[in-house]
Amino acid sequence: TVAPARVIGVDRASDLAVLEVQRGAMRHHVPRGVATPRALKRGSSSSLRIGQDVYVVGNPFGLDHTLARGMVSSLGRTVVLDSRSPMHGLVETDARVHAGNAGGPLLDSRGRVVGMATAVGSVSDALTAPPSAA
Repeated sequence: TVAPARVIGVDRASDLAVLEVQRGAMRHHVPRGVATPRALKRGSSSSLRIGQDVYVVGNPFGLDHTLARGMVSSLGRTVVLDSRSPMHGLVETDARVHAGNAGGPLLDSRGRVVGMATAVGSVSDALTAPPSAA
C-alpha cells in the first residue's frame, strides 16, 4: 500500500525514519475489499515485566506479515553494535527475530507498541529493543 506521508523525524545512525500518514489518506490507496490499516496504540516499556509475552512484527527475508512471539528476558540491557556507541535501557526478549525485523514494532501482550526491534544477539536469537518514550 502506498499513501502520502510526511517525514516527522530521521535518525541516520539507526537507519530509521518516522512518518505521519494523514488520517483518512489510506482510504484512497487501499485496494477495494481490503481493510484500511489502523495505527497501533502506544504503550510504555516501563510497564513490561520479565516473563511477560511480547510480539515482534516484521518482514525477515522479504516475507511480510510475520509475527514472532517471545517473552521479556531482561530489562535495562546495554548493548554495543558494531562500532556504534552503546545503547542503554534496552528490552531483551527471546522472540525469534531476524535482521529483516529491524525497525519493526515490539508489542506488549495487549498489542501496544513498547519498543522497536533493534538487534539480533549473536549467541542466541535474543532481540533487544529500545524502550518507548513514555
